[in-house]
Amino acid sequence: MNASQTGNVSAQQVTVGELDDLRPALAEMRAFFKKQEQSVDADECVGLLASAEKAAAEKDETKMLGYLKQIPSKAWEIGRTVIPQVLLHYLKLKGMA
Repeated sequence: MNASQTGNVSAQQVTVGELDDLRPALAEMRAFFKKQEQSVDADECVGLLASAEKAAAEKDETKMLGYLKQIPSKAWEIGRTVIPQVLLHYLKLKGMA
């Protein structure tokens, strides 16, 4: 059921707003990994973050979360000090941080 069928419009708007808020945070993390020592692992993180950012722009949280889950936990540990708060909060909510 969508929001118009349930009458719960605000829940859908919050999700869209959160996805919009996450896009710059994902771009920031992608830029961070681009600056790291060139390796296949770093390149993979850049690609996954780019895909997650695109999914967020398309308002597809499930797809975005799927890409984020593919990023190795080691990468999140490396970038932990620079993860934007909005992204860190989201990752904690999803049990990834």
